[in-house]
Amino acid sequence: MGIEKCSPTIAFKVWCLAADEMAKLKKRFKRDTELAFWYHLDPRRMTPVEKLGYSANLERCKAQDTIHRGNFDPTNHRAVYDLYLAAYDDEDLARKAQSLAAEAYMDRRCNEAGGEGDQCQRKTYLRFG
Repeated sequence: MGIEKCSPTIAFKVWCLAADEMAKLKKRFKRDTELAFWYHLDPRRMTPVEKLGYSANLERCKAQDTIHRGNFDPTNHRAVYDLYLAAYDDEDLARKAQSLAAEAYMDRRCNEAGGEGDQCQRKTYLRFG
């Protein structure tokens, strides 16, 4: 019996199962594509445990690449902290980067104000406070 001769309920169930399988395949191929791109390895030759290990480290690899390329706002101290923490899992390094980002933000604000005003006073507080 073909799908065209079955009841609408059965046809809908078959369609749902096929859609679920397609979603799983799409997710798996997306993960495999990312692994191949970031690690330059053939995911078809990896064991499931190897894929899991590489996948767990993928966000760290992406964060480190973002830092090396400089594709982030160096004056956004919150984003810089999150980025360095994700990339290196080092709280001290993330705090240092956050501090430098806050200082860069204050330098930018001070330059925008022409070296006068409240922004430049806060810059002094950051450096000597």
